[in-house]
Amino acid sequence: MTDSSVYTAMETPIEGVQERFGVNKRYLSIAISSENEQGPSFLYPTKDCAYENVQALTEEINAIRETQNEPKHLLGEWRSTAISGNDLLGSCLYSAGLVAASAGYLAPISFLFVSFVLYLFRFIYEEVVTAFPLNGGSYNCLLNTTSKRVAAIAACLSMLSYIATSVVSATSAAYYFQSQYESLPIVGTSIGILGLFGVLNIIGIGESAIVAFIIFAFHVITLSVLTVASFIYTFHNTNIIRDNFHTHLPDVDFAGNTISGNVATALFFGFSSAMLGVTGFETSSNFVESQKPGVFRKTMRNMWAFATFFNPILSLLSLGVLPLQGPGGILDKQSIVLAQMGLVAGGQWLQLWVAIDALIVLAAGVLTAYVGVTGLIRRLSNDRVVPEFLAYENKWRNTPHWISILFFIVGASLILALNANAAVLGGVFTFAFLSMMFLFGVGCITIKLKREDIPRAVKAPWWSCILGVTMVAIGYMCQLLGNPQVLLYFFLYFIVISLVVFSMIERIAILRLFIFVVNIVCGKSETKDDDVPKTKTRFFEDENHHVAKLTEAIKSMNENPMIFFVKMPNLTTMNKAIMYVRHNEITQHLRFIHVYSEATEENMIKIQEMRDMVTLFDSIYPKLRMDFVSIAGVLDPAMIQWISAKYNVPTNMMFIKQPSNLVAHKISSRGVRIITG
Repeated sequence: MTDSSVYTAMETPIEGVQERFGVNKRYLSIAISSENEQGPSFLYPTKDCAYENVQALTEEINAIRETQNEPKHLLGEWRSTAISGNDLLGSCLYSAGLVAASAGYLAPISFLFVSFVLYLFRFIYEEVVTAFPLNGGSYNCLLNTTSKRVAAIAACLSMLSYIATSVVSATSAAYYFQSQYESLPIVGTSIGILGLFGVLNIIGIGESAIVAFIIFAFHVITLSVLTVASFIYTFHNTNIIRDNFHTHLPDVDFAGNTISGNVATALFFGFSSAMLGVTGFETSSNFVESQKPGVFRKTMRNMWAFATFFNPILSLLSLGVLPLQGPGGILDKQSIVLAQMGLVAGGQWLQLWVAIDALIVLAAGVLTAYVGVTGLIRRLSNDRVVPEFLAYENKWRNTPHWISILFFIVGASLILALNANAAVLGGVFTFAFLSMMFLFGVGCITIKLKREDIPRAVKAPWWSCILGVTMVAIGYMCQLLGNPQVLLYFFLYFIVISLVVFSMIERIAILRLFIFVVNIVCGKSETKDDDVPKTKTRFFEDENHHVAKLTEAIKSMNENPMIFFVKMPNLTTMNKAIMYVRHNEITQHLRFIHVYSEATEENMIKIQEMRDMVTLFDSIYPKLRMDFVSIAGVLDPAMIQWISAKYNVPTNMMFIKQPSNLVAHKISSRGVRIITG
């Protein structure tokens, strides 16, 4: 064994570096073979470990910078609040009766518990989104803190949440419509509403911030008028609320057994049902890139305030206007409680007003779901998580019609499968929403553990993260124990969506399995006498005419390059990047890029070291071709866009180490993924 002191005494390839720059390094001379690894061409790319030194043109960078600095039409506080608030306050139209069915006269307390959970998650959402100010919500957070497979689970839940949003909104709108036209079929009307907005989405009629604000203002006015009318009615008819508070708490279904209702069961199951009343709280995180700086935190505050005021108040006043039981009571009219309150407290004119408001707001919720899922699937298509054809645009309206068509089919099948049952549909929606909140909480904890140095405007306390996630988990258990049938439908649709997503993520493994099966079934190809095998392969990986299309498909998928921005010659960081790409991405080409400001001696030494390291790693990992590029310039958002255009690599296929300063944070906010700490 050689003494380590020998290394310090040896003459290094770069003499005097330690004295001049104060570094403590050992320089090793390692012989690397230039021959490619022997194996099938669809597994082992041709390697040359190219090196390129590039000078970014100042004029091009400045032009990009000017374009990026142009004023953008971003959304302010109230328009942003309106878009997400329509979802949030729209949920009170169908949640009041469902919560009363579980909690009885303790329903207002259940809503207050949920408001407390929202207060905790308000800061959790703010920490996550200010750390990663990109659209995508929990998917984007987990993509930057964990693996692509974990993030894909969040993507599946997001899609399921959008499906549940559209279905519950369409069904609830149909019930409110039926309050004016009793002969209206609920299932057919629900599917019709869903289909109508699918067509509108294909035509290209999306959300308008101004229209959303008008709808939101009208909805708040409607709820305010209903609140005042109900308060006056309750004040003059106190016997109703008194009688309701003396009724027996509702019996509940506990793991398939009916048990007598008590305070514990009412609060336990009422809390879970009340979570349905705040669905939409996460909406703002899905369009944060369209908001002005600092607006997201204000939308969180505003939505929490609206939910904390209207949900408990309307729940309490419903007990003062309507009897819990009996014809025309809360349980009898649980799908249209607010319209029934309007009829009793104000008369038919107020019922009609509430019904019209419900139709408008819930219809907007259906459109929001279409627009949201379209944006999400486009993002997932760019990240190669869902099939690329879904994002193809038609020549008629330049809209991705396949998304709307498939979304409608899945949503309509859910309505038919559950016969538009509001309680079961609400349960499916609650499962999806709670899953999303849970993953957001886990994402926030992951940021604290793995991405602590990322600059962010808010840091949620540890206790709030743990308590918030725990309470969401309790809500999940409430739903599971209260109605296991709902979980069956939830997981059925979740599994179908997951099969599509994970088939895309594992498509190389699936194609290799097909090659294996074909070669096993067809047997080993006969080699002609004059043929000289180019590579040594196992017979089940043999490249022959039987599997030619499969191997070509693998090669085509693997030829898209990816980029990792390397700042310093650090073997550990570079190896982490390589391991991440190998485990999470489909590619055989990784390009390391280093951007330096000046050609100083120190920078040139760093570049040489990084080049040598890339050459070393290129030899260590025979299934991954690696190149190194050094670029003279400044690493900023303009440079990122210039590199993207020059090398034809989208920013979502570029990776960076955890940023610890605002300049680097701006780069990651352009879509460059953070993959290592």
